[in-house]
This record gives sequence, C-alpha cells and structure tokens, in this order.
Amino acid sequence: PGIWGIQYKFQPETVLLGMASHPYDAADYIRDYSDFLAVVGRDGS
Repeated sequence: PGIWGIQYKFQPETVLLGMASHPYDAADYIRDYSDFLAVVGRDGS
C-alpha cells in the first residue's frame, strides 16, 4: 500500500506476471497520480 508503480519499455512479446494475495478488484485501484498523492497525504513537491 502507498506505492505508485509504472511498468514501461517492454519488448513486443514480453509477458508481465503479477502475483497478489487477494482477487483483482478494479475499484481498489487508483489510476491517477494526483489522486494517489491526495490519498497518501503528499502534495507532490
């Protein structure tokens, strides 16, 4: 919790495997960095 991650610069046929302890729920994810900063209590500076 509280970690913003970005994956990029993959080769065309790269596979990214993600492992988690809970089933995926799209509603649990923050997709906007400024929203993330507001949730973790930082102003981005």
